[in-house]
Amino acid sequence: MKKIILIFCVLIVCACNKTNESNYRIKTIIEENANTIIAINYPITNIKKLNKKVKEYVNDTYNKFLKQYNEITFLNKKHELNIDYTYYNLADKYISITLFKHISSSDKELILNEVISYNYDINKKSEIKFDEIITSNEKSQIKDLIKNLLFEKYGSIIDLNKISSINYDNLKFSINNNISIYFEAHEISNTYKDIIQIDIPISHFNILEYLSIEKKETPLYIEPIINYIDISKPMIALTFDDGPSIYTEEILETLNKYHSNATFFVLGNKIDAHSDTIIKMYQYGNEIGNHSYNHRSLTKLSKDEQREQIDKTQDIIKKYTGFTPIYLRPTYGSVNNKLRNNTNLDIILWNVDTKDWKYKDVNTIVNNTLRDVKDGSIILMHDTHKRTSEAVKILIPKLIENGYQLVTISELKEAQKIKNNINETR
Repeated sequence: MKKIILIFCVLIVCACNKTNESNYRIKTIIEENANTIIAINYPITNIKKLNKKVKEYVNDTYNKFLKQYNEITFLNKKHELNIDYTYYNLADKYISITLFKHISSSDKELILNEVISYNYDINKKSEIKFDEIITSNEKSQIKDLIKNLLFEKYGSIIDLNKISSINYDNLKFSINNNISIYFEAHEISNTYKDIIQIDIPISHFNILEYLSIEKKETPLYIEPIINYIDISKPMIALTFDDGPSIYTEEILETLNKYHSNATFFVLGNKIDAHSDTIIKMYQYGNEIGNHSYNHRSLTKLSKDEQREQIDKTQDIIKKYTGFTPIYLRPTYGSVNNKLRNNTNLDIILWNVDTKDWKYKDVNTIVNNTLRDVKDGSIILMHDTHKRTSEAVKILIPKLIENGYQLVTISELKEAQKIKNNINETR
C-alpha cells in the first residue's frame, strides 16, 4: 500500500510581554455533582499571610455552597458557583488580588455576585486599605470623582440614597495600571445584579513609585514546526482541559520527548500567569483550543455573556502566540443550540474519558484509557493534576507501542478527511 504523509508546518513570529510565572500559581477546583456545578480559580503567591486569607475565603465559600445547595430540596435544579480572580504585581512592590464570586440557579431565580479584594505592600509586609493610598486633603476630591464616574458609567441604576452612605475608607479596590474600585450591586443600586467597577488613573493616588515603571516587550521568535503523520497508521488525539497549570509544562516535555502532539483547551484567565507555557505549547507543535475564560457554564449564559467568555480567551491566546483557535470545548461538555448558533468555532467533545478528575491513582487513569481507546479516539484529560502528568509519562509510550500516532484535533480531522476521499475514489 502506498504510504501517504500529511505534513503540517507552523511559523509563529510575535512580540509578547513575558510574565514572571514564579510570581504566583493558580489553584483550580472544578466539580459537577447532581445539584451543583463548581468552577473555582484563585492565585497562590509566595506570601503566606496573603495566601491564608484568600484560601480561607475560598474554602468557606465552597463549603457553605455545598452545604446549602446539595440538599434534597434543590434536586430539580442546579446551582453554579464560580470564583474568578484578577492578580496584579507591580514591580514587586504591591500585590493585588480580587476575587469575584458568582452563584446562580439553572432557572435564573437566583443570581448572586460578590467581590472581595486583598492589596498587599510587599516591603511593609502588610495589607493596604483604601484610605492609605489617598491623603486627607484629597479625600473629598476622590469621593466626588468616584461619584461622578459611577453616574457617568452606570447612570440611572445608581441609587442616590445608597451612594451617599458609602464607606470610602474601606472600598474594595485593586492596584494595576489604574486604581480599579469595585462595588457589589446591592451596595449602590436597587436594580443591577453584576459587579460594578470604575477605574481611576493611578496618578490621583499616593503610589507614585509606580509611575517610574516601564513596560518592556520581549520579542519572541519561534522556529517552524513540522509534524509528519502517516495516515495509513491509526491515530488518536489526546486533549487536555482547564489549564495551563504548573503541571502543563511537564506534560509538554513528555509529548515532545516522544515526538507527539496534543490539543490543549485552555482557560483565558490562566494564560497571563503561564505565558511561557502557552508559548512553549504552541512552539512544540501542539494545538490550542478555547475552553471559556473562567469556566462558567456556557449553556446557562446569555448570548452576550457567551461571546465575552469565548472572545476574551481568543484574544489572549492570540496575544501570546499569534494563533487564533478554531475549536471550542464547552465547559462540562454541555452544548445547546444557543451556544452552537452563537459561535463560529467548531465544538469538540470526546469519546474516551480517562476520569483523571475523579481517580487519583495513576494506573487507574492509564488503564481506563488503554481499555477504551481505538483509532480516531478523542481522549479527555486535565492538565491541572500531578497524577495526570505522571499518567501521561506511562500512557504515551504504551500508546505508541500499540501502534498509535498522537496528533492534534486538526491533524486528526484532516487525516480522516483524506482517508475518506481516498476511499471514495477507489
